[in-house]
Amino acid sequence: DLCKGEMQVAIWDVDGSFTEGKSGYIISDTNAIRSHPDCKSLGSDSCALFCPGTCLRTMTLNVPSFYYRDALTLEITGTIDDGRSITPVLIKNFRDKKVYEPQRESTHSIFYATLPASGRYYGQFFLNDQLVWPLYTDMRYEDAVGNCGPDFKSFVIEKPNPLQCTELIQNGSFE
Repeated sequence: DLCKGEMQVAIWDVDGSFTEGKSGYIISDTNAIRSHPDCKSLGSDSCALFCPGTCLRTMTLNVPSFYYRDALTLEITGTIDDGRSITPVLIKNFRDKKVYEPQRESTHSIFYATLPASGRYYGQFFLNDQLVWPLYTDMRYEDAVGNCGPDFKSFVIEKPNPLQCTELIQNGSFE
């Protein structure tokens, strides 16, 4: 039952055994993962969608944990391989435990972007509806290379503008 709060579930039905013989993905019906324009509801009581003939890939984005766990939002827009626009997704930090050592190098907030394979995507981070740069992003595919389809054609995170560059050096100046 995906109605109990799981925001980003993606189950690959390889042979169509769950969905009347059609392969594709069963996903949570939330704005954190509902991107492909062909996804259809599996019923109002399931909180799930089925995306027939679709391959979804997951990009993991690690950013510093300098913000409260639920403060940052990653918004992703873009197009799938045939040029159609995706439904923009809004992703929150996957971790929900308190950050005990936010300045520690190994402490990260984690965002999972599950999107149609071979698309072109553009992401932006927001804090209180204001565009921010989280100092850096470490990106990697979560699934195996060529798992069900090709890598994204592009996946770009908004780069800082000159006004944001003062935020790149923490706890001091770079003179």
